[in-house]
Amino acid sequence: MDSRRIDALMAAGVLVAIMAGTYGNLSWTGPYERPLDGVGITLIVVASVSMAWRRAAPLAAGLFAVAAAIVYQNVGQCSGVYAGGEGPRGSAR
Repeated sequence: MDSRRIDALMAAGVLVAIMAGTYGNLSWTGPYERPLDGVGITLIVVASVSMAWRRAAPLAAGLFAVAAAIVYQNVGQCSGVYAGGEGPRGSAR
């Protein structure tokens, strides 16, 4: 299989895993979390899709993924895979 196809499939798998983890965490934490909106979904997609370029431009792909995660955390989208088990800001679980 072509390496580009493998990278695209891997990026799609990462997207599915992150979205599943995020929605799973949102359903677990309930009303304490901010609902996932268009900004949060866009940042998850950017982080996931950047992995498709991990062989062609590994530094850029990694920087896009990390930057998307940092922005995700700082705009209040604090649940899901990027949260690392944190509770809502300013409260304990």
